[in-house]
Amino acid sequence: MMRRRAGSRAREKYHEQRKEWLRRNRLLFAGMASVLAAFWLAFHVLVMWFTAPTYPALAAWMSGLLAGALVMGIVMLPDSPPNLIEKWQQGARGEERTARRLAKLPRGRWDVLNDIGNGTYNYDHVLVGPAGVMCINSKWSERRLTVESGSRTVFTERYDEGRSWSDDAMVKQARRDAFSLKERIERKTGQRLWVQGVIVWWGEFPDGIANVNDVDIVHGDKLIEWLSARPPQGLKDQAAVVQALKPGRRRR
Repeated sequence: MMRRRAGSRAREKYHEQRKEWLRRNRLLFAGMASVLAAFWLAFHVLVMWFTAPTYPALAAWMSGLLAGALVMGIVMLPDSPPNLIEKWQQGARGEERTARRLAKLPRGRWDVLNDIGNGTYNYDHVLVGPAGVMCINSKWSERRLTVESGSRTVFTERYDEGRSWSDDAMVKQARRDAFSLKERIERKTGQRLWVQGVIVWWGEFPDGIANVNDVDIVHGDKLIEWLSARPPQGLKDQAAVVQALKPGRRRR
């Protein structure tokens, strides 16, 4: 009962921020709806005045078509929040897809914990099994991810190959998360271990697999194959590690 579905925190943040965005813009939305309603009314009157006497069916169809288009626009507008809010929704999708892939791992050998609380933040997924302990961060993006040959820098680009952005921040965050998780487990279990930081990328990633600053980056479609090829780490007490993380799971 303590286990939450993957992406729960990101989804909650999305709904909270979207609700606040709607509250702040409620007068704007009401004004736009009034303007569009007045526009339709004027169009309806003109169509009925000039077209209805000769082509009543056509006049009714034109008026109804415009009314339907305007209503659809009014309904869809609240579902189009700013990109900063939409990113939380995208993050939840990425976590859900990763969780579905991790659920395919053999039970009894691997333990998967999703959305583990870490203060005001969280660990998207913690994987404990034959390959040791992994702190996995899921990323859903429309950008293409590339790693320069011989470089320790990650770039993402969107549509235009001439424009790219350095996304080293997500690698640094993955390293910090892995280190803080390592300290947490060692403090609660007393056993020293290594926690591997992993980024699962849901988006275009030509290389499929890369390692940047000791953080593994894996395309979601290659995740199970990559995990199966990992060498065993000889974890001392897998059950103790899983048990140590249970009190930190986020409750509903």
